Amino acid sequence: MQLDGTHHQRRSPRLKLFLPGEMIVRGASSRVHLLNLSTGGALVHAPTPVSPGSSVIIHFAREARAARVAWVDGQRAGLCFTTPLSDEGVRQVVAA
Repeated sequence: MQLDGTHHQRRSPRLKLFLPGEMIVRGASSRVHLLNLSTGGALVHAPTPVSPGSSVIIHFAREARAARVAWVDGQRAGLCFTTPLSDEGVRQVVAA
């Protein structure tokens, strides 16, 4: 696992899910799966390699969020949203 130096304890609970999405990195789009979600970020499975510290746009369940890649472990990446989701927003995504 590679950490970018800003990895820290989670501030909000993460809810498990398996949701298809799209991630845009440096203008290139790739399909991903969200494995968990919280107000502050998400865990994604990304078949296309990403680097810690990269800025991305993640699209999922009618949402689009700017995020930074906090860490990478193989094809899994932890994302930290630039603007957090609300608790209600997380509930709506999980319920859908």
